[in-house]
Amino acid sequence: MTKTPRKFPGKDLRNHNFKIENDLDLVEADFSFANLQGTDLSDLTLHRANFSHAKLAGANFSHAKLAGAKFCGANLRGANFTNASTDAEVRQGVDFSESQIQGADFSGSTLYNANFTKANAEITQKFLIKFLTLVALVVSGFTASIASTFFFYLFIASPKKSSLPGNKPSFLNSFIVFCLSVFLMAIIRIFINNVFRTEWIIYHVRFGVGLIFVLLALALVRRSDSEANFSSLLIIAIAALSPLLAPQILPFKEFEASLKNTFLANYIQGLGTNTNGVVVSGIFGAVIGSYLGCWFSRLAICKDQRFEWLNFDWMWRLYIKFVSIRGTSFNKADLTGVNFSSANLKGTSFKEAKLNKVCWHYSQYLDCVNIDKDNYLNYPFMRYLLVRKQLQNGSDFDGLNLKGINLRGANLQEASFIGANLSEADLGYANLTYSKLNKASLDGANLAGATLTGACIQSWFIDERTNLNDVICEFIYLKYQVNYLKKFEIERLPDKADGDFAPGEFETLFSKDSETIQLLVRGSGSRQALTAAFQELAEDTSIDYTFQGFEVIGNNALVKIRVSQGTNKHTIRNRFYQKLKQSAQATQQVSEFQGDGNQSLQEFVPTLILTLEEIKERVGKGRIQVDSYNVFESVTAHSFIQGDSINTDDNS
Repeated sequence: MTKTPRKFPGKDLRNHNFKIENDLDLVEADFSFANLQGTDLSDLTLHRANFSHAKLAGANFSHAKLAGAKFCGANLRGANFTNASTDAEVRQGVDFSESQIQGADFSGSTLYNANFTKANAEITQKFLIKFLTLVALVVSGFTASIASTFFFYLFIASPKKSSLPGNKPSFLNSFIVFCLSVFLMAIIRIFINNVFRTEWIIYHVRFGVGLIFVLLALALVRRSDSEANFSSLLIIAIAALSPLLAPQILPFKEFEASLKNTFLANYIQGLGTNTNGVVVSGIFGAVIGSYLGCWFSRLAICKDQRFEWLNFDWMWRLYIKFVSIRGTSFNKADLTGVNFSSANLKGTSFKEAKLNKVCWHYSQYLDCVNIDKDNYLNYPFMRYLLVRKQLQNGSDFDGLNLKGINLRGANLQEASFIGANLSEADLGYANLTYSKLNKASLDGANLAGATLTGACIQSWFIDERTNLNDVICEFIYLKYQVNYLKKFEIERLPDKADGDFAPGEFETLFSKDSETIQLLVRGSGSRQALTAAFQELAEDTSIDYTFQGFEVIGNNALVKIRVSQGTNKHTIRNRFYQKLKQSAQATQQVSEFQGDGNQSLQEFVPTLILTLEEIKERVGKGRIQVDSYNVFESVTAHSFIQGDSINTDDNS
């Protein structure tokens, strides 16, 4: 008999322990608008329970089962969701839309397809951050400007349009921070001179100079390959800061003497007194340190392409890591398919979290989250793409690890993903017109409904999990070359003379079967070499496979080999091409296989089938499974299809 769902709408259930009521069934229970602050709901099954607009601050949901639960509009500040989960079989997403999740802990949770649209995770506990900022203000002008820039950008001047990433502190903000840092440090050093001893100013200045050189040394360790630029900066810094190490030099003394009769000396006690230039050198040091601090902190928040050789982004990551200690945590959580659209994520931590297919559309403050060093969110142009779903000028994704990224519906026209890892990425309905997917890994990726017209797919990697359903593609390019500083695609498929792909033809040609290897060999290849390579496969009794069929595509042939589950397809493929290459070398046709006479593949293939049938019968492996072979006269391919990849190189 099905139990009636329990209803507690609007009730005061603070600090209530539901676990002592063993017969209480909380599946589909209604807690909407209830007060559940501090309530222990750990380990309970809460499938499809309704907590909409409930007060849940400090509530404990650790290890709870939350499939289909609703928390929209709820106050979840400081709530504990550690190791909470949605059932793998059910995978009904939890609804956290428009909820207050400041300080909530989702560490280790499994939240498939959860909805955090317009959720607010902005950090609220700032006391320790403010205290350490005040400490930095009195250490030196250098630390004062860095700490002030970070604090000002994160908590005061964060742009309201933060959903448009790529922001950095404005020049006005930096100028204000610079002036305040210089003024504050001048007051502190004059105060030291008047109240304590003049020599203490020297120690204070030298300590600040030491911090600058320590930071430069750390940047040197983390620098890019542009060593010459960094060396120039180091020389300039030494030249500018070295006078501060010996403040009693003539220019400082003369400038100090000139201040005795100015109006400033009448209002600032100690200014212009005889300190052998120490006070003036201290103020000069504040100017230099504050300027460098503002510059370095701006580069740390948002890299400038003009100074790519300066690596200070670790400072911002370290600051955000500290800030996020008391913030919302998704550390080590499985967030596959989670939706953070328009969510405020300032100070949120995603360390070691699984972020496959996460939607960041119009998420706010993605530059203020704590993430792993190799995460794609570290790149400003990636944040721009994920938030806006369109490219930023000058974006280059070559070689990046974008595994599991969600670019569904994004405008990626002419984007370059050469060598990028797009495994398990969601590119559904994306515009990839004239994009470069050379050597890109797309195993397990979703390309359903994507537009691939004009894309270059030289040596891309796909497998049977790659979804090519309903791909829109008129033609593709099989090769990409750089010549005379110009990049261009060649080897169009189909050939211009043959028109475009018919609807669904691209999917038919490139879709993979989990138990089938497809090998496209050149029609110009040596017939003797091809025969030798296939004979070796036919005679190999260590691998369980059968020749399934041939398809003639233009002047080339697509060979289909069916293998048993668990068979290493790459081993078979590599063995075949190694033998093909060796046989070609034996006939002195290494660079370009020459055809044996005028025999076309349509004439050669049936003869080869009969030969392979005889071999397989002789070794006791049964007959070759070949019902027929198809001829596609409208398609002209000039590449190998090596199992799961396209490769236009002859010696693959």
